[in-house]
Amino acid sequence: MQPYRTVKPHSPAECPQCSPTGTGHQLCQGCDEIATSQTLRHATDAEYAALPEGLRPIDGLAQQTVYACDDCAEAPTFQGFCVHPEPAAVPCPKCKAAGDEPCTAKSGDPRYAPHTVRALAQPTRETCTHAHRPDCEIFTDCQCTGDDQAPARPPRTLMHAAQVDVSGLTIPVPAAQMILAQAGTPWVTVVRAWNLRTQDDRPALAAEVQVYESGHLQYDAHGHAVTTTIIVPMPDPLARQALT
Repeated sequence: MQPYRTVKPHSPAECPQCSPTGTGHQLCQGCDEIATSQTLRHATDAEYAALPEGLRPIDGLAQQTVYACDDCAEAPTFQGFCVHPEPAAVPCPKCKAAGDEPCTAKSGDPRYAPHTVRALAQPTRETCTHAHRPDCEIFTDCQCTGDDQAPARPPRTLMHAAQVDVSGLTIPVPAAQMILAQAGTPWVTVVRAWNLRTQDDRPALAAEVQVYESGHLQYDAHGHAVTTTIIVPMPDPLARQALT
């Protein structure tokens, strides 16, 4: 498999990627054509070790993009080494229409659009997180399967806990950490934690947390880390303490 390469074969006036400030076109890593498709492989030990500490994933899972042209992407193993069956559709909870049947109105006539609850009731399609092995040539002799385990690498060491803004807490920090952990939120993702009261006047713990996908911190269009706010009701003993 060839290394990453880019070219600028077009007129800068006609192609932004070929302009002086453009990134160019990625070349296929199986031949010398311009790439049109891509798949993923796990990073090699050397590639993972070369990652700066600040960019190393918190779960130790790092993947590299593999580029291919139309012809090379036709290899059956380029993307087809795992199978994710399409989940079966669920009948409409409101009118019980199933399969290709249209939803029906109260009168029994077909509706012009499905009931809203029908779309909400459908099972979520499984997201593929598989990637080729680090040493897989991908274009030839691929032996990868959907049962392959990701290579074990040391995750990034986070020193984030000391930077959490806890000025709005009236309960001990370890108690807040326990509540968030029980709610499925690791403390290392927390930016700020504070107490508040819910709409039904119950003491609760709120936290601004960073958003991760597949172990990677997400950034917005301006390069800022994406965060979201979660609210967790407090257990009774801590709720009483929060009121003091």
